[in-house]
Formats: sequence, structure tokens, C-alpha cells
Amino acid sequence: DDFFDLERGLDTRVEYNQDTNTMYLDLSGFYVNDAETVDNSFELFEGVLEKLTKGGQQRVNLVVNYDGFDIRDELEEMWFHLSRKNEEKYYSTVSRIKGRAFLRH
Repeated sequence: DDFFDLERGLDTRVEYNQDTNTMYLDLSGFYVNDAETVDNSFELFEGVLEKLTKGGQQRVNLVVNYDGFDIRDELEEMWFHLSRKNEEKYYSTVSRIKGRAFLRH
């Protein structure tokens, strides 16, 4: 199952289910080791979210898999600040889950 392929690009880790208005973000095994990765990740997320939410006019549900996600300590604040910003603008609900539970959604 290549769903957990660690070599795949971040753009392949985002799926959207129109029936449930839910965006699935699989960050399993994703490693963030520099500020450029943070910036590039959120640029991609925001590009997808802008389209899905019509510029923030509508909101989506988010299910994110952080199983095996790793980030350098000095980048955590930057990552979570941008996550909160997106949550305020784009998300109706946020569910953070781990492991195989992600596959059941």
C-alpha cells in the first residue's frame, strides 16, 4: 500500500471527499527539518484550501494523520502557528488521528 510511502510528495498526501466536505491530510512519516519545508508545506495547504473554501468563505472538515510526523524543536512554534491560522480561517472541525484509524475514514 503506497498510502504510507515516505518518499511521495506532500501534494499526494492531501485528499478531499466532497460528500462529507472533508479534507484528509496524511502527515505520517513526514519530517520537517527546515523553515523552507514549513513554508512550502503551508503554501501547498493554503493553495488547496483557498480553492476548496472559495477563499475562506466556506469551511471544510479536516482529518489529519500525525502518526510518525517529526519536526525539529526550533520549528514547532512556526508550524503550529500556521496550523492555528489555517484552522481559524478554513476549518469547521479538526480531527487529529494516528495510524490505521486514518485509513478507515
